[in-house]
Amino acid sequence: RRQLAEVRATGIAREQDEAVLGEGAVASPVFDSWGDAVGAVGVVMSGAAETDPSDLVRETARALSRELGAATWPPPPRA
Repeated sequence: RRQLAEVRATGIAREQDEAVLGEGAVASPVFDSWGDAVGAVGVVMSGAAETDPSDLVRETARALSRELGAATWPPPPRA
């Protein structure tokens, strides 16, 4: 639950060494005009990566969501 709260707050999901030792990933959801998650943008990198692609991944997901008609990103939680 803590991880989901962090993803909701930052718009970024992260993993390190979970699937493959020495690799990590950063991903961000893409939403449509209804506020439904319809995809994601992600990057897999070596554990020795010198730069953090989080901002680029987040901005790409926002841009794609806007193209699909999302009014806000991330959309507000549903009741």
